[in-house]
Amino acid sequence: MDEVTLRKLTTTFHVLIIISTAYTAVQTALILAQDIRHLFEQRRREQAFEIAACRSKYDANHCGTFPAPLLEEQCAELSLCMIRDPAVIHRFSLVGEYLGKTVNGFLGSISWGSAAFIGITFTTWFPVCYRWVRSALSYFLGPEL
Repeated sequence: MDEVTLRKLTTTFHVLIIISTAYTAVQTALILAQDIRHLFEQRRREQAFEIAACRSKYDANHCGTFPAPLLEEQCAELSLCMIRDPAVIHRFSLVGEYLGKTVNGFLGSISWGSAAFIGITFTTWFPVCYRWVRSALSYFLGPEL
């Protein structure tokens, strides 16, 4: 094989690696977004259920009509519970909680040997992949990269 054909073949291989990595990253992001959206809806339903429970306790204790002196503190708490908005959920805390559960679930299920293998593989393949990407980009954008 001559040098031009070999360079084109190498560049094609590098571009395929870049495309497959980008596709995997996009699919992972879409799955994470869908899971977080589902968690958000679940939390919203839980909060709406809690608000309904507070309203029923508020009505059962006659807090709005004839509040008993012993129930004033509980009626005030139930009143605060009822005026919450079920749509107000902090998405950032949900994302952090979701990612924390995912990482803990992953790390809790693998052995130390597997974790070491993943770490060594990542640290050795990252520079190789970086060189591949840089080589592919330099072919298209020029050697100034």
